[in-house]
Amino acid sequence: MTVKSVTSDKRQATSNNRSKHVGALVLASLIAASGCSASYSGERLFWQAQRHAANILNARSSAPTPEQVAEAMTACELVITRVPQTVWAPRAYLLMASLHLRQRQYDKAREAYALVVQNYHRYQDLCLQARMHRAKSYEAQDLWDEAADAYYELADYYPWTAIGLPAPLYVAENYRRRRQTEEATEAYQRAVGRYTKLLPTSPTKELTAKAKMLLAAAHQRLDKWPEAARLMEELIAAPDGIDQAAVLMSLGVAYQTKLDDPAKARQTYERLLTAFPQHPMSKIAKARLEQMGVSIPAELAARVDASPLSSGGTLTIIPRKSP
Repeated sequence: MTVKSVTSDKRQATSNNRSKHVGALVLASLIAASGCSASYSGERLFWQAQRHAANILNARSSAPTPEQVAEAMTACELVITRVPQTVWAPRAYLLMASLHLRQRQYDKAREAYALVVQNYHRYQDLCLQARMHRAKSYEAQDLWDEAADAYYELADYYPWTAIGLPAPLYVAENYRRRRQTEEATEAYQRAVGRYTKLLPTSPTKELTAKAKMLLAAAHQRLDKWPEAARLMEELIAAPDGIDQAAVLMSLGVAYQTKLDDPAKARQTYERLLTAFPQHPMSKIAKARLEQMGVSIPAELAARVDASPLSSGGTLTIIPRKSP
């Protein structure tokens, strides 16, 4: 083989490699463009579905017509059919579920939520929404046992979210409000077990504090005041992400009315006044100290009197509304 032919072969190989490289770039660009195109198309289709659905969801005073419902559902189905692998598909399912709920078609709504959870794992925020609304749909039907199971399931999958973390205590509180004493006690005990097991896995100090507050509340409901007081002492020592003054107030009340320890109650109230004289809880602490016969320095008393008034007594951390 001559030098000339070797050089020619090298040039041909280099040219082929360049062609392959360019071809790969073109293919990658086409794939990327296709993905962008699908996302853009999905966004437009979803916007149209939202527009149809808004006429139904925003008209609370009148029932939607069959034609309105059909148009909105068809628009949602078009999103799912045209762009099934984009984020717009699970959003369309959630929108369809809302339309079903508007018509009190709870089973159909839950079917749509189930499809989001089953088929779109990569969109965890939407799966969380689906699980939450599924639980609320049972509440809307007053099927509380089913709702409780759904909330527990949500807490299992998303334990450290703003929705999942308070869910076990929320379940217990609802049993209590429904005067189902036995079920409420069992649910509080279950909440204690869940939070105790969960705490070592906390990803942040703030979430540790929130979990301890919920655990303290569950102990309170079970009349386990020493355990509740211990947790509140821990919260005060490391007040990340909490209302420290409110915890001090709750701890003082626990010492005074539940643990029969007036000395610690006084110490806790005085600590609250000194550290947070402008906090709404300070007036309550001042009144309790005066009832105990404790003299408060005039300057501190004046600062407390200038603070806004608050009603209170025990921990204000029990979830009152659905998570």
